Amino acid sequence: TKSGSDVYLVLHAEDSGYRFKLEKITGDVIMSGKFGAGLPKGLLTPEDCTNDQRYKPAVTNSTDNNGNINATYPFTPVYCYKWGDVARFEVRKPEGHCYDITWTSEHLSILEDCMDIQDSNGENIKWYGGAEELEQHFPLSPDNTRKRVPYLPGDMLQDSKKFFGGVAEPYWLNHRGGAVYVEEEQPLFYSWNHNFDKRMCLSTMKGDPYPDDETNSLKLTYKVCGADNVRVMHEYAATNLWRRPDKIPDTRMMTSPIWSTWAQYKEHINQTVVMQFADEILEHGFTNSQIEIDDNWERAYGDAVFNTDKFPDPGEMVSALKGRGFRVTLWIHPFVNVESERFADAATDGIMYLVRTAKGKLTSAGYQYLPGLTLWWQGFAAGCVDFTDEESRNWWSQRLDQIRNDYGIDSFKFDAGESNWLPEAPVFNKDESKRSWPGIYSTRYVEHVARFGGMVEVRTARHSQHLPIFVRMLDKNSRWGYDNGLKSMVTTLLQFSMTGYPFVLPDMVGGNGYIGVPSRELYIRWMQVNVFMPAIQISYVPWIYDAEVVNHTLAMVALHEKYAPDIIRLAEEAKTTGLGINRPIWWLDPTDETALGIDSEFLLGDSILVAPVLEKGAVSRDIYLPTGDWLDMLTNETMTGPTWLTNYPADLFTLPYFSKI
Repeated sequence: TKSGSDVYLVLHAEDSGYRFKLEKITGDVIMSGKFGAGLPKGLLTPEDCTNDQRYKPAVTNSTDNNGNINATYPFTPVYCYKWGDVARFEVRKPEGHCYDITWTSEHLSILEDCMDIQDSNGENIKWYGGAEELEQHFPLSPDNTRKRVPYLPGDMLQDSKKFFGGVAEPYWLNHRGGAVYVEEEQPLFYSWNHNFDKRMCLSTMKGDPYPDDETNSLKLTYKVCGADNVRVMHEYAATNLWRRPDKIPDTRMMTSPIWSTWAQYKEHINQTVVMQFADEILEHGFTNSQIEIDDNWERAYGDAVFNTDKFPDPGEMVSALKGRGFRVTLWIHPFVNVESERFADAATDGIMYLVRTAKGKLTSAGYQYLPGLTLWWQGFAAGCVDFTDEESRNWWSQRLDQIRNDYGIDSFKFDAGESNWLPEAPVFNKDESKRSWPGIYSTRYVEHVARFGGMVEVRTARHSQHLPIFVRMLDKNSRWGYDNGLKSMVTTLLQFSMTGYPFVLPDMVGGNGYIGVPSRELYIRWMQVNVFMPAIQISYVPWIYDAEVVNHTLAMVALHEKYAPDIIRLAEEAKTTGLGINRPIWWLDPTDETALGIDSEFLLGDSILVAPVLEKGAVSRDIYLPTGDWLDMLTNETMTGPTWLTNYPADLFTLPYFSKI
């Protein structure tokens, strides 16, 4: 069947299900795989149900002999097949580049479709996008494996085999111009090269952490899409598959550094520490967007009240910080520990602002539920505020409004919100379809906190591309590799960008220091990587090393501020295009096989190419320049791509970057 974008979906019947190919009009295959990979073998030959009465086009406002008004269907199926009452498979073709795939079954235990990550000739198909992962590759590594797991936002630092990172957008794009997108929240599972089968599989089935809807029915629905090349496909996706932002985040955050207490001080903060931190920033000549007071400012986790033993006069502190030119933000989370005074306010007879369990009892006030409890990194037992419920959201945000009004706090850094931190078997607002549980929690959390304005940062996102807030990379480790270290700064940046999140907030320069303070060399290279990203966060301060590091950091901050107008312009353009501020270098030539595999360089818009040094001990690197004329911004030499610059010299204080001319 031919689509309006000259892409054909071709099916070939197998013993169970169908092999499929998505082909260009030229016959080039842009995606292949198996529809019905989870079907049991030996099923009867399927019946063609395309001409079922319910699929026949209806005439708007026509009436039958009984006077009933017929419905108008927006489109008819391209294919419909059914295996008796065991399973039904439908393919529909609306306008545009995509086909809608729907499986339903009342009898099967799993519905699963798979896309090839290696073609029949043994060539690897490069896939981009997907979820934030502890070991982040761009494109996804064909040698990695992941068994079938729930596809949900998670905290990969807890268990990287079970959980993804906080941004788990169900969108994958391949280098040939194919794409897969799961629009509807549903009990979705995912595997990658499981048992080295060279397939990416999407499935639905009954099982944790998804709730039992007390029926035997399964439904899997998603889109397969295709276009002439990977850039055309992504441009279509960014303007048609998800919503675009109508505003941009705070421009001062895109210009000058955010200074956070977290990595350097961890929980060991108080009013004196914060003021000393601010004074040292100014004494060393640095600009700022704001100072962020991170973990352990509260009396108890969930109170949203300053601990006056540590912060005896928060109002005076905030006033003094503002007098020094800082804005002030606070670290916030969705938990209420049982020892917090607010726990009783949130969970009493007749009131339940926390995510609850199914256990409860009927009282004169109605059916009352128990709060669900969870274990998180700062609490042995805590409730989670229910962001699917309006009253709960209002109760929670009123406390934050109060602290803003009392002390002049400018905004907040919102932590957590991923589904793995929820209580076991959570129960949400009944207005949210059970098919959307628990993924809907992250969506509603982020939607709500966005009301606090453009200085907001979150670390989780799910169908949240339209919100004008910063989305932060989950905590990076202070090491060099793809395993959540320096190399993953580039790959995570591109993964966020290619799943529709332009306003990326990189994690703190040097990482979080969970295994020790970052080395001098790592800190310098990390600072360089960060310069052309949308914002800079600093916690470990450069003066813990030496004056040379301070001066280099000042120079890198100044370089970022020089290009901040370009960053802001690209952010504004994202309102129309949906495109990332930073892009992979293949963006300039989506047919360049070499560029399609580069994961250590990136673009700022379409005009600046950044090639940071990412290897420990290296003082040179090979740089690939894609098509076009380029100006070396360090040497003022011009060169024409595509070309390799081998052994390009880059000592410890050199950041190679190039401008397209």
